[in-house]
Amino acid sequence: MTNPMGLNWNKKIAAGGIGFLIACMGAFFGYEQLAENGLDDLPSKPCNGAVDRTTVANVLPDAKKAEERGKHTDPGKEFKFYCSVKTDNGSILSAEAEARDAAEKTWSTFYDQSRSGNKVEVPAGDAHVLSWPKFSAVYILCTPPGRKASEAVQSYALTVDARIIGKSRVQGNELRRALTSFALQVSEYAHEAGKCQESATYPTTSPAIDENSY
Repeated sequence: MTNPMGLNWNKKIAAGGIGFLIACMGAFFGYEQLAENGLDDLPSKPCNGAVDRTTVANVLPDAKKAEERGKHTDPGKEFKFYCSVKTDNGSILSAEAEARDAAEKTWSTFYDQSRSGNKVEVPAGDAHVLSWPKFSAVYILCTPPGRKASEAVQSYALTVDARIIGKSRVQGNELRRALTSFALQVSEYAHEAGKCQESATYPTTSPAIDENSY
């Protein structure tokens, strides 16, 4: 059976990796709010209400200025959502959510083949979460509106890639937890905005990550 998700991601990486993703995000929308007094002056829920400002501040270092943006496409098979917060000192916290046709194992295997570093699987309700030192990925079932789950080649799902580029406020296990919380908040928002047919439970607190597991 073909693996359209894996092929698309491999092409994306070959086309320029992180730079390609950021360029796509820039073309999709511009910055929506400039916080002249840094992170504390951002909205309480940046990215159109997707994430908590406290979660963002737990990842990004102090800054004089910060910019945030967030926008999603119309719900459906090609649904996408982007969220980004950038500081004037060069740090960027960003995430992309996308509707896909892929089984959880296919999704997980892709990262095993494309990412290095200490991977940790994080318990998170109905979501499957993988964590690396500066990157988190989320997978959750999501049948688009107007579709039947049985129509999928593998499984209809919503995936999220979240990362910190540049300096971060915390390091190690604290960074993993903060970045995972950010990724899960983006996933929960996108799951609702994308009108996924499945119900979903998400953690109400920051997921625990066992330092002994990596």
